[in-house]
Amino acid sequence: MKTVHVTVRVALLEPEQLLQARRTAGLTRETLAFLSGTSVATIQRIERGCLKGRPLRSTMRALTDALNAAHGERDPVGQRGR
Repeated sequence: MKTVHVTVRVALLEPEQLLQARRTAGLTRETLAFLSGTSVATIQRIERGCLKGRPLRSTMRALTDALNAAHGERDPVGQRGR
């Protein structure tokens, strides 16, 4: 089985990319919610594009950090998106 490494950068993450990155990481919404400290409902709304406006930057940072940690990586551009 081939291992795929994905580094997600908060500045580049769009709602449809969150779903793809979560699935690539092999995470359920529940697991991602636990790892990121966000709610399952928030992840669902972001993935479906059902938010009014853009998600909070802190929420997206938490999600991308959790996705990167699932791959054993950290965003190499630590200040991006802050």
